[in-house]
Amino acid sequence: MAGRPSRNGIFVAMKKLFFLGACLVALASSPVLAQTGGADIVVVKVRESYSYMELNIARAGSKPEKRVFKSKELKELGDGNEPSGIAEATRRLLADLAQQGYSLTSTYGGNSDFNPITLVFTKRQ
Repeated sequence: MAGRPSRNGIFVAMKKLFFLGACLVALASSPVLAQTGGADIVVVKVRESYSYMELNIARAGSKPEKRVFKSKELKELGDGNEPSGIAEATRRLLADLAQQGYSLTSTYGGNSDFNPITLVFTKRQ
């Protein structure tokens, strides 16, 4: 049996060939993280009181936007009721961002007027 390779030798050769093929496949494919761009994030600071609401909106690549709703506007939005107007203004902002493909991913703050609520939205890929 000098001319025939042993079973153990064939097994080792196949194992090496399989490992080499797996390495080549791994090198040929690009990492997923390298293919994705940076996350598209929108940060919204919400400051509100009974008759006033201020939204400060920051997006990548554009100037920050400030939307202010005073008592008269809030009453119009809420059919004469300011708290309902605040809820409606917030609903419109959330609907607008959802339509653009953003989803709420984080919130923090909001325990006083000096610490506004912060909403963080990221765009779905």
